[in-house]
Amino acid sequence: MKPPLGTAYGAVLTLTLAFGSIAAAQTAQPYAAVTAAMPQVQFNFRVTLIPVPGRVQQVTASLKLDPLRPQDVTGTVQVPLKTLMTGIGLRDEHARNYLKAGQFPVATFRVGKLSGVTALPVGQEVSGQVSGSFSLAGVTRPLTAPVTLRREASGRINIATQFDIPLKDYGISIRGADKNTDVRLMFAVTAR
Repeated sequence: MKPPLGTAYGAVLTLTLAFGSIAAAQTAQPYAAVTAAMPQVQFNFRVTLIPVPGRVQQVTASLKLDPLRPQDVTGTVQVPLKTLMTGIGLRDEHARNYLKAGQFPVATFRVGKLSGVTALPVGQEVSGQVSGSFSLAGVTRPLTAPVTLRREASGRINIATQFDIPLKDYGISIRGADKNTDVRLMFAVTAR
C-alpha cells in the first residue's frame, strides 16, 4: 500500500473531521463524532505474504477546538476493536484476540498538540504535525504524525494524518505478520 502522504513504511491513518459552525466569540468549543458521516477505520497488513484488509465502522471522538487557534486542540479519538471486520468471521475473531480486544476493547489517540498550523482558513488546505499518545492492547506510547487540514465553508474540517503502528511496540505478536500495520481513519464531528 503506497502512502498518500509519503510515510516511509506506508502506514496510513486518515482522520476526516467535520465541525459545525463557529461561535462569534471564536473560543474553543466541544465537538463530538456523528454517525451520519459514516465513520470508518480501514487497515491493511500482511500475514505470510497474504494481504489482510479490514475495517471498523464505529469511531467516537471528543475534541475541543477553535479554528482560529487550532494548535490548542485537545481531545480523544476512539476505535472500538470489538467491531473489527476482515471479511472472514474466524479471521475477525483471531485479529480481535491478537489485539487483546476482550481486555482492552478500545484503541485511543489522545491529541496533545498541533504544530505548524496557526489558523484554518476556509477553502485552504494547511499542513502540520499532530502529536499525542496512542493506546492499543493496554500499551500507551507517544505518537507524532504529519497532518493536513481543510476547512469547508459549512464548517466541516477534513483532516488527514498517518503513522505506523509497529505491533511489537504494543506487545502484539502475530506469527508471519508484517512489522507495521497500515491504518486509515475517517470520521466527522460537529459542535455540541
